[in-house]
Amino acid sequence: MTSRFTMFVMLAAAMAATALTNSFSQAEESQGAVVRTIRELKKLENESATPVHYELTGRLIWRNPGGYLRLDFGSFSRSFHLAPDPGPLWSALAQCSAGDLVKVRGHDIPRPHMRVDSLELIKQGSLSKLRKLPAYRNSKPSVWRYVEHLAYCREVLELEDGFRLSLGDDDVIVMCHEKTPTETLEKWLGEILRVEGAAVRPDLLSRTTNSVVHIGVIDQSTQITWLYIEDPAPPIKPLPKPNPVVEFKNVVVEHVAPTFIAVDGQRVSTAMAAHISAGSIIDLRAERSLVDGQLDSIWISRIGSIRPVVPPTKTVQQIIDEKFINQRVSIKGTVEHCFVTESTLELSLKSDGKSVLVRMPVPEKRQQIDQLSRQSVARVTGLVYAIKPAAINPVELNVSDIDDVVVAEFPLQLQPNQVRWTAVGVAAAILMLLSWYWVLKRQVQKKTRELNSSTSRIAAASEAVRDGMLIFDADACVRLASDKIGEALGVEITQGTSQAKACAIIQNVLRDGQEFTMMWMESFADPDAIVEREFALKSRGNVAIYSAPIFDRQQRFDGRIWTFEDITQRKKLEAETLQSRKLSAVGRLAGGVAHDFNNLLQVIGTNLSLIQRDSTSQKTSSQFQPLEEVSAAVNRGAELTKQLLTFARTSNVKCKPTNINDLLERTGAILNRTLGEHIRLSLALSPTIPPAEIDAGQLEQTVINMCLNSRDAIGRQNGSIQILTRHDAQPQAKSMVVIEIRDDGCGMPADIAEKVFEPFFTTKDLDEGSGLGLATSRGAIEQMGGHIECSSIPDEGTVFRIHLPCSTRPISETGLKESSDLSPKRRPLDVLLVDDNAAIRCAVEALLLTLGHQAETAENGREALRMLDDRAYDVVLLDLSMPDMSGWQVLQAIRETHPNQKVVVCSGYSSEADQMMSGNINPDAYLDKPFPLEALDEALCRVT
Repeated sequence: MTSRFTMFVMLAAAMAATALTNSFSQAEESQGAVVRTIRELKKLENESATPVHYELTGRLIWRNPGGYLRLDFGSFSRSFHLAPDPGPLWSALAQCSAGDLVKVRGHDIPRPHMRVDSLELIKQGSLSKLRKLPAYRNSKPSVWRYVEHLAYCREVLELEDGFRLSLGDDDVIVMCHEKTPTETLEKWLGEILRVEGAAVRPDLLSRTTNSVVHIGVIDQSTQITWLYIEDPAPPIKPLPKPNPVVEFKNVVVEHVAPTFIAVDGQRVSTAMAAHISAGSIIDLRAERSLVDGQLDSIWISRIGSIRPVVPPTKTVQQIIDEKFINQRVSIKGTVEHCFVTESTLELSLKSDGKSVLVRMPVPEKRQQIDQLSRQSVARVTGLVYAIKPAAINPVELNVSDIDDVVVAEFPLQLQPNQVRWTAVGVAAAILMLLSWYWVLKRQVQKKTRELNSSTSRIAAASEAVRDGMLIFDADACVRLASDKIGEALGVEITQGTSQAKACAIIQNVLRDGQEFTMMWMESFADPDAIVEREFALKSRGNVAIYSAPIFDRQQRFDGRIWTFEDITQRKKLEAETLQSRKLSAVGRLAGGVAHDFNNLLQVIGTNLSLIQRDSTSQKTSSQFQPLEEVSAAVNRGAELTKQLLTFARTSNVKCKPTNINDLLERTGAILNRTLGEHIRLSLALSPTIPPAEIDAGQLEQTVINMCLNSRDAIGRQNGSIQILTRHDAQPQAKSMVVIEIRDDGCGMPADIAEKVFEPFFTTKDLDEGSGLGLATSRGAIEQMGGHIECSSIPDEGTVFRIHLPCSTRPISETGLKESSDLSPKRRPLDVLLVDDNAAIRCAVEALLLTLGHQAETAENGREALRMLDDRAYDVVLLDLSMPDMSGWQVLQAIRETHPNQKVVVCSGYSSEADQMMSGNINPDAYLDKPFPLEALDEALCRVT
């Protein structure tokens, strides 16, 4: 027996040594990571659920005898509490004052209040080291900050271990745990005080009052100053009271309400009601209030407390006869009505044929209100707040808590006839129960057979659904696994697999396996958890994983179901939809900008043209140069608007047969001056390519954009850009002209090369590119009937291939008219100009007068129709974009009422013209804004 005991002792000692060694090793490992900054601790507060070592240094702003302290770290503050050992640690805290630099160490879970194992006073500081804030900022309390408040002292509550003050009309409560002589407190009463301390917390006195700031003060001698404000304003004093001071000695507090207490049959208004309880024995000094029958407390001393005396039971008539006001009573009655407001619960109680109005705070639990149903009998204990014999409710009671309302069971009273029918009903219920027993027994047998077949049906249903499915039983083992798991995840999980093994199998095929493991473990740890998340597979695509608990009919946990859906195609469609919406939004923006911008260019260009025509021939060419530069800027602005509309797919691309080689030679001359001396540009143009059906300006801009991108890819090193042309004529495909732009720059990975034509996508810095160049180029080429391809290899270079349709028409030489090449003189025309823009009307009217025509203007469509009804005009010059009545509606009305009227429409947004031309009602001519004088003259000649 002794040998067995010896072996047991030796085994226990070995196990203890092993545990001690493990604890030491764990402590050494954990000591390696010590939190030394408050920002790091705040980050761990939401992430770490395990204890951490910390060592922080901050300035003390508050402490209390209970071992709690608050440290300020500059932009943050934090609460700590001492370990429960009341030894030297608490003594060290008592020696610290506000502003002292304190170092705290501990090992605890990050949370709002952390336990302190070691406290060290680093340096005695001063209050100037703490930043002071106002107690209220923007009507909100500065909680857990070092604050300063200036107000008069209106009330004092003297405690055994300190005092509390009520300052000003805001009821800011100052609390201090240092004993202060009564003489000092009496000096402060009614005077202006400046208080510095920590805004410990806001205290909600009642549901009808605002939150009250509590300022914690460590040392009253340094943090409370007695002030007088003589200049510039007199001191803030409380209003004078009409009656002298009233004193109470050793009185018992009978009732406590949110804003007053009841003592010796009187109500005393006080801001300290939250710190006094019923049954407290106090000394009270108060003044007569301006409110009749009420006192205002100015001094309270806490002496002790007794158990509250059981109040007497009174009837309503006794309360009226004895004038039992401001006394606690108990009344029994029947609940007639129950009213609930935002902060108050009111009961109408019927007692001895008279009504009693009972008021109390709304209880937190709803069921406490539900028990106060109509006709229920209740005993209410509270303070007689008012007696009004002639009122509907002669007595009003103030109840501090719902616990003072005791509801009795309403007695059940049955008549003999009711008793007889009740017995018959009970007998019938017994017979029904017996019959139900036999029926239930047969149903159980039937359900057992159905249950056996339900398992096979569930298995068949799991195979019929499109998603992979796993069903775990209450023991966390796979009860059912569908074959679709392999299609969704590419792995197989068999029946009987444990949840840990199934987790490991699925984790291996997901890219973020750690996040999936956390979700998996959390779902099995919480039986009620429903989780749904999407993961990327390592091999291909994405999968959506959903899990929900399974409960039996008694709502007991009976397992968990997991589904796995392949959402690869859905993700692809979502990305394409998002891209389409982005392009549509940019297109709408471009169209709106284009119209207003073209209107501005029309005004500038028109006035510029008039200035140039009115200039005398004596002016030198140097005097004309600024006007020519402005004119060139207007033309560039018009081209820029055209490019913007091209990107938005809303511009009219004017294609005509063009010699691609000639265009590229002219573009190469421009690029040689732009690319830089370190880049060599070469052209390899095939002489046998046919003409292409293109818009020359758009193609030239596209080639320039791509060459500039190639220059940026080459960088500052020496490099080369080559432009080639060839004819791609395939038997079963449309004949195309191909332009290749090659560079030997840095190249791009495949994932970036796929996105180069997306709007706003760029690899350049924020101030170097907008990501619209290649997107605009693709829009222009596609409008011409072609397409662009891009291929790139990192560190080798990039190739852009532009495919353009060949033209079946011959190239025709056309030139622009000179500015003075106007139509020959002809009869003046009466022109009606319709445009909502006053500047446009003024400018175009001047152009018409220059051409020798008469012009009248209308600012909207309705005015134009009225003018057409009054007289006839040779031509109507109509703007398409107008409010209230659009140009299309005006044109339709003109065609109905004046079918022979000549109409020329103009717009700065070309898609509007496309919409109109597609209908049955067409104008006689169309002008693109901004249009020059020659274009206007040509349009008028064409229609007349």
